[in-house]
Amino acid sequence: MAAGGNQKQSVEHIGMGEARRQRAALSEQRVEYGNGREAKLLTVQSIRSALGAAARFFEGGARQRVLSA
Repeated sequence: MAAGGNQKQSVEHIGMGEARRQRAALSEQRVEYGNGREAKLLTVQSIRSALGAAARFFEGGARQRVLSA
């Protein structure tokens, strides 16, 4: 049981690392496009898609936890 718990934890850490990478990509985009409404709309859209991906990732993790419990 303990080994399974460690495995789940590592999966979550991988997900958090991915979120950090996406945030870094977003900040690069912001610099690349500069100021203006277009840049803001693009970053909001990117943030929403990144949050959606993170939500799907964690929903999947929650289902795995229920099945393995």
